[in-house]
Amino acid sequence: MRAIGAAFRQELKLMANTAMSLAWLMIAVAPVATAAWIAKANDNPAVLTYIAVGAFLYAIWNGTVFRVGWSLVGEMSQGTLEFQFVSRTSPAAVMLGKAVAIAAGGIASGLIASATVIAVGQKTPEIANFVLLFVSLGFALVAMISLSFIFAPFTLLARGRGGFFGPIQPFGALFSGFLYPVSLLPEGFEIAARFLPTAWAMEAVIRSVEDGDLSWRMVGEWGMAMLLTVVALALSYFLFRTVEQRIRINGALGTN
Repeated sequence: MRAIGAAFRQELKLMANTAMSLAWLMIAVAPVATAAWIAKANDNPAVLTYIAVGAFLYAIWNGTVFRVGWSLVGEMSQGTLEFQFVSRTSPAAVMLGKAVAIAAGGIASGLIASATVIAVGQKTPEIANFVLLFVSLGFALVAMISLSFIFAPFTLLARGRGGFFGPIQPFGALFSGFLYPVSLLPEGFEIAARFLPTAWAMEAVIRSVEDGDLSWRMVGEWGMAMLLTVVALALSYFLFRTVEQRIRINGALGTN
């Protein structure tokens, strides 16, 4: 936990001192503004509310999966990757701390995205239960961090290059249901989406917005989100161990 906390604080300081952080704040403005403009024509206020809430998660997802995913590749290009994996501190713990910091830093971009939807849609979101909404958003953020965490070692092992995250960001948002309900996807896509913890968490978000009642169904959605989050973290640990073994045996990954 100490390593995670230290990495969290260090990453927050780095993000605060990076000029690109200003650009990340506006990362989702254009797509969510377009979605809000389309939803504005719908007379059902629940549609705009859905997009306003989903835009918050959509913006955080785009920034988090990209920055976390490229983190180990960046370490390799700087020549510090091998040192990180032979140190006494677990590299997975360090990266998890960074991932949490990146997601936390993305909350501002999420708020800007939601504000953009409200401004374009010119309607105030109707939330049935704010407490359940915040709890469900918390589950969604944890699920999102677990998914983005996978891509740190995966991108390195897959020898990711420029444009690697081009399809991952939109498909991750689609299958998570951030801007469009998973239940309305084609059957094959919906089945695939159910393997993502974010999709289950987003279902709970929708329920807290529309119904506002704590039900066993919502608890079950929280439970599925956490179960799949644990699976994602376990997969991430396996991938980190694979990277570590290759470095310890070969001295490098040989990805160049």
